[in-house]
Amino acid sequence: MSIYLTINKIDILQNSRYNQPTMKKQTTTTSISEREELTQLLLATFPQLKQALATQHAQLGADTPTLGQIQMLGQLLGQPITLGTLAERCRITRQGASLQVQQLVERGWVRRIPDSNDRRSALLAATDEGRTHCIASRSALLAAFAQRLAPLAPEEAAALRLALHALQRIFAQPDDA
Repeated sequence: MSIYLTINKIDILQNSRYNQPTMKKQTTTTSISEREELTQLLLATFPQLKQALATQHAQLGADTPTLGQIQMLGQLLGQPITLGTLAERCRITRQGASLQVQQLVERGWVRRIPDSNDRRSALLAATDEGRTHCIASRSALLAAFAQRLAPLAPEEAAALRLALHALQRIFAQPDDA
């Protein structure tokens, strides 16, 4: 399936007879693929989604973990893990994970546990307070977004679910796959 995109282009030409610039309007019709259209829609949706998340997050209050911290705390709700494993799961660098973990430790939401298998390393785990903040923040964001999605017709919700599962599958793969 091809989609046609019409672009209006105005060229300024030099009219050599009178040495005056003149404008000439050209209309070009270009075929773009369905994938390109989906990409454009996806890229146009990201800023809107980011803004909605930021707005909802701001309404939660100052003592709320950031979105990245919520994700990180969520990874630490289970068994204690190393910094490297945490960075990999969150898809950030070790340095970025280290900086965020330090903030979480300072807030009392994460604790370092000596690793009995490697004296140079520590395991990370969410504290009870960190667990409480993570679960409460995540629940509040889920409730707010559920309300935003409420106007969707059942078939729209099903289509969105299918599309989101496809995106998760695609982006879960390494970039070089």
